[in-house]
Amino acid sequence: MEKQFEPQAHSSAFQSAAREFGKRSVIVLLVGDIVTLLLFTYIGQRDHELIDAANPLAGVLKAFLPFLLAWLAAAFAMGAYKVSEQDMEWRTALGRSFMAWMIAAPLGVVLRALWLDRAVIPTAFLLAAFGFGGAMLLTWRILYILVWHRVRHRA
Repeated sequence: MEKQFEPQAHSSAFQSAAREFGKRSVIVLLVGDIVTLLLFTYIGQRDHELIDAANPLAGVLKAFLPFLLAWLAAAFAMGAYKVSEQDMEWRTALGRSFMAWMIAAPLGVVLRALWLDRAVIPTAFLLAAFGFGGAMLLTWRILYILVWHRVRHRA
């Protein structure tokens, strides 16, 4: 006898998967943010030929950590890691992410200058951090919010 499709069983399985997705949202956002900021740092280091050939990972991590610390402080303070239905509305989620980056970018630039013992912060570097770093983070978060809404609304 052929097994028939049971919509309730399918729906129940999908609802269970959606709940699991919701539980992991903060972790997924955090890992995605880390990967995005690491990629932003690596691209900047590579494009400006600042990668240390002797120890490339250490050099990238040294430039990455100040931005990560600044982002985490600002993102948690601005509520960018809240993942309730209301918090994940497009305007709220992107607004919080944008505001967090407006705090994190200059803070990260200053922390990086202190960490790397740089006396001067070029304006172009600050603008690039705002623009490119912000574009990368917001693109990642837009993709995440899109998937979040699709999964939640199918449940």
